[in-house]
Amino acid sequence: MRRLLIVAVIVVVVIGGFFGYQRISSARAASTQPSAVQSVPVTRGTLSATVSSAGNIAPSSALNLTFNGNGQVKTIKVKIGDKVKAGDVLASLDTSDLDIQLAQSNSSLTVAQVQLTVTKKGPTAAQLAASEASLQSAQAAYADAKKGPSASQIASAEASVASAQAGYNAAKQTAGNRGDQLKVAENTLKKAELVLQDAQSAYDKVAWRPDIAALSQSKTLQQATIDYQSAQANYNVTVSQFSDTQVIQAQSGLTKAKSDLDNLINQSNDTQLKQTAASVAQAQSNLDNLKNTPTPEDMIIALAKVDQARLALEQTKLKLQQMQLVAPFDGTITNVTILQGQQAGANTAAISLAALNDLQIVVNLSEVDQPKIKPGQDVQITLDALPNVNLAGKVDSIYPAAQITQGVVNYPVIVKLVNPPPTVISGMTASANIVVDKRVNVLIAPNRAIKTQGRTKTVTVMFEGRQISTQVQTGLANDTQTEITSGLKEDDELVLNATTTSARAPGVGGFGGGFGGPGFIGR
Repeated sequence: MRRLLIVAVIVVVVIGGFFGYQRISSARAASTQPSAVQSVPVTRGTLSATVSSAGNIAPSSALNLTFNGNGQVKTIKVKIGDKVKAGDVLASLDTSDLDIQLAQSNSSLTVAQVQLTVTKKGPTAAQLAASEASLQSAQAAYADAKKGPSASQIASAEASVASAQAGYNAAKQTAGNRGDQLKVAENTLKKAELVLQDAQSAYDKVAWRPDIAALSQSKTLQQATIDYQSAQANYNVTVSQFSDTQVIQAQSGLTKAKSDLDNLINQSNDTQLKQTAASVAQAQSNLDNLKNTPTPEDMIIALAKVDQARLALEQTKLKLQQMQLVAPFDGTITNVTILQGQQAGANTAAISLAALNDLQIVVNLSEVDQPKIKPGQDVQITLDALPNVNLAGKVDSIYPAAQITQGVVNYPVIVKLVNPPPTVISGMTASANIVVDKRVNVLIAPNRAIKTQGRTKTVTVMFEGRQISTQVQTGLANDTQTEITSGLKEDDELVLNATTTSARAPGVGGFGGGFGGPGFIGR
């Protein structure tokens, strides 16, 4: 009986241990298995590798325009928000003085051009005729000088001298007679003055009488006054006639007559011949020069005058252009800071212009990423302000030199936006993903399905409910996907690698509670 009891206890212990082991094994198995298997198919499509950075939307061109000249603002033709074309006049200064200068420059150019035309044509028929007449006159004078004077010319000249001598003698005789006349007139004036003084004295003695006008003293005074005035007038006339003018004129006439006679007699001498010969040579030279015009030098001078006038005109036009504010490119007016009537110049901020229809982003890339970037690469752009808007762009250019800030080396890259919607405006913060490589129509697997052990890469393929580990070859990869070059085919189902969890197994209890054991943690 006792022996049977021992056997029964042993059987109970064995059975309890078996069931406890089963519970522990089940708990461990549950703790190491994923809750559910996730799988995705292998797909065929386009895979892109990108380099990411961020920047702000900005116009490709933006300028604060100022006048090149100085003056008062006359017109402002734009306002903020206006769209303008390159070459449009945006504002202008007063040009009253320059308008006058422009008219003068045009006139000077016209005169210079006319002078050039005249120079090219050469002398006119009238100018040639006048020059030939001058030559003939000089030649005639020379011929006369060689022949000498005729007898009649000498006789006429001698008669002129005799006539001038007679005139001179008469003038001297007249001048001598006038001296006696002056003395008589002077004595007559003195006598009349004494008579007037006596008459005045007699009159003064009876001037108090009321009948003075009837007295002889009054009449005597009147007659003495008249006589004195007549004597004074006669003296003045005589003095005015007493002059050497007629004598001087007569003497000058005599001198000239003698000189003419001498010249006539001596005109055939060597000096006269040389003078007339020189006149002939000069007249001939003038005629020859006139016939040979224009000379090369004449043309050079005339052309230079036209060039000078044209340069002056262009300079005036340039000054007029500097009084205008002209749009250098197509764009939008972003600010107007001048007022009509204001004094403005080169240091005065006037109008701001930006090419808002040509937007770009300048992003900084590290020196590791810079070699991957090339002009023309596609760029995927997203905006903080417009999260549902995806924009396209192109790499336009890469700065040839790095910008180093606090030891960090960056290379700025300019990205042009392609047909952005009107909602995209300058200043918005943007993220740019530059597509540095792309594979088209390739097999693509998610990175979560790929395991790497050393240089070997494997995936787990679901096949008829079973999980089969398969080695693969990969190509291009990005942050989420990888190109499969061999080992898989399209639509193969791949198991995604999942994160495992740990669970505590419950303690194993014995039958009747007498054989309780410690708890286990699944590993």
